[in-house]
Parts: sequence; structure tokens; C-alpha cells
Amino acid sequence: GTGPAVDGQCGRILGVYREHQMSADSAFLKRVWPNVKKAMDWVGRHDTDGDGLLEGAQENTLDAAWFGKIPWISSLYAASLKACAAMAGELGDNEYADQCRRKAAQTGLAIETKLYNGEYFIQLPEAGHEHSLGVYRTSHIDQVHGQSWAWQLGLVRVLDRDKTVSALRALYKYNFAPDVGPFKKKNTAGRPYALAGDGGLIMATNPKELPAAFGDTGWQSMYFNECMSGFEHQVASHMIAEGMLLEGL
Repeated sequence: GTGPAVDGQCGRILGVYREHQMSADSAFLKRVWPNVKKAMDWVGRHDTDGDGLLEGAQENTLDAAWFGKIPWISSLYAASLKACAAMAGELGDNEYADQCRRKAAQTGLAIETKLYNGEYFIQLPEAGHEHSLGVYRTSHIDQVHGQSWAWQLGLVRVLDRDKTVSALRALYKYNFAPDVGPFKKKNTAGRPYALAGDGGLIMATNPKELPAAFGDTGWQSMYFNECMSGFEHQVASHMIAEGMLLEGL
């Protein structure tokens, strides 16, 4: 990576709200709240054009900076804003709570209207970085990750239910392989976390047979051909939360 991870910052903001929910009182939240606000405001500065979607260099925990409008990172942003609204409300910081609530709604709507292709959520390229690394028009495992976090924290919805379920159904249709053997035979890059005979959820697939799906074909693109259990568990638990019990199991 080249700096602080945007998705990681969101994860820690969301994690603070999770730990607070499991605390006996508000002492922990009161102690860390000033830094939570700083982190939330730092993430928000990545929305340079004010449309609710992050852009520019978005360093992330896949070890690189991605450019463009990216559904998984912006959905984590939306969930973080909603969590901050809840935390601020508990602490009486009502002005900040309202600000975060409005921004979360704007971000969720922007994701739904600008990044949904009728079946799942896709990444839009950024001018000057059209060929930089990213998942673009593929079906990406983390595309609605922010909504998954929202369920875990009792925040209910940050993304439209029908579009979210459609995206999860696309992941089950296009990314889940009861046997990853044939996929790995055609796509040899990446670490063999799943072998022939194993079932797995592929990180990113290209169901529309579109060219240049991942931009830069450097070392990091190998991630997209892998099955990583942490990503799979996130999607499976989200499917179950949305009522897709059999698919999740």
C-alpha cells in the first residue's frame, strides 16, 4: 500500500461501534470518539466532488491504491457514516449526527443510481486512471460489504434491499464454484487456497466476457482469481442476513 487504507479506516470506525455495543457503559466510546471523528472526516475528504462517492487514490487492504468510484469502498463509507451518526447521537453531538446521517443517505443513493448495472454493482473508472488496477465491470466479492457491516451493527440498511439481494444472487450465480478446478485450470494466477475438488467463492469473475476487466495485469490482479475464506464468510453471513439461507450455507 501507499498510505492509510480507506477501507481499513472504515472498518475500525465500524469496529468502534461494535465494541461499544458490547460494552457495559459509554466509557470506551467517550474516550475514543474524538479520534473516531477525525478518522471519519479523513475518509470523507476522499469525496472530492461532493457526490457521496469516494474518488482519487483510495489505498486499501488489497495492498494498492485504486482509483474511480468503487462500490465496496463507498459502501463501507456509507456504513461508517451511519455508525458515526448513531454514536454521535448517543453522545449528544446532534449536529454531527445529522451531518453523517445526511451524507450516508446521499452515498447510498449514489451507489444505487450510479454503480448498479441492473444486476450487480460495478466500479467506474477515473479520468487519467482508466487502466489502473480495479474490479470495474466484474462481479466482485465485496461489492456490498458496507451493507454486510450494517447488518452486524443493527444499522439495518445503507443500500436498497432489492439491489443488494440482486448483487448477492449474482455472486452466487457467477462467483460460487462447487468445484474450483475448472476455473483454476483456465486462470492460473493467484495462490491456490482452493484446489480442484474444493468449492469456493471466486473473488472476481467476468460473467459478461468483457475485456480488460482488472486494468493493470500486474502482481496484484492475482487476488481476483483466489478463494479467501474471510471474504467468503462475509458474503455468506450477509446472504443469510438478507434471507438467502440456502445460498449462504
